[in-house]
Amino acid sequence: MDVATKHPLFEKGVQFIAAIFGPVVNVLCAVGLLKGALTICTTLHWLAPSNSTYQVLWLLSNVFFSFLPIFLAFTSAKVLKTNPFTAVLIAAFLVQPQLTTLLTHHATLFGVTLPNTRYESTVLPIIFAVILLYFVESGLKRYLPEVIQAMFVPLLSLLIVLPVTLFLLGPIGNLLAKGVTLGYNNTMAISPIIAMAILSGLFPAFIMVEISTALAPVVINNIAVKGDDTILISLGICLFSLAGMSLAV
Repeated sequence: MDVATKHPLFEKGVQFIAAIFGPVVNVLCAVGLLKGALTICTTLHWLAPSNSTYQVLWLLSNVFFSFLPIFLAFTSAKVLKTNPFTAVLIAAFLVQPQLTTLLTHHATLFGVTLPNTRYESTVLPIIFAVILLYFVESGLKRYLPEVIQAMFVPLLSLLIVLPVTLFLLGPIGNLLAKGVTLGYNNTMAISPIIAMAILSGLFPAFIMVEISTALAPVVINNIAVKGDDTILISLGICLFSLAGMSLAV
């Protein structure tokens, strides 16, 4: 009996993460290839960083990470079957530059100072917000008359979800993401060879119990925050090792 059979909640959690990040990973690969092509072009002096073509394409490769919460809001809403337009609106509000400026200058809401949290290129805050949106919408649809639901469910959802996200879910989500990334990076700092060897050796087990996709948030957060990631390199080492063993057999 595997881990997923013994722990159905664990299985559902992994499936939830996979459903959210599956479509996003494809876009991540696309912008990653574009970044790689641009790096090759500048290294071989085919394009200069001051060239407008390079700058436009480089902006295209970066915009995905800047507005990552919007992509995750859409996929999370699809998985939870909640209103995708409300979810995307929440994400768009969180990543707009005006909000960042307000939070930097200690803006208040209902007389209470908002935590100074940045939401661009983040992963967990918007996922937490959409999960809360799901429960809020479900409750409102249960108690509000159907004739006014189309107008008041999105309005009341925004008025409930956004303050909770700004005061609580956003700071907690960013703190968790930083903790996971810091722990992984500290392990890499001690010995990249040992850390990547251990991770590469564990990947087959991760795949067998269907938890390999749970690493997607860490990968995307590393690339968004630092601009690089070694988890995918470890996966590549694992796959090439398996291919070598298969060829030997």
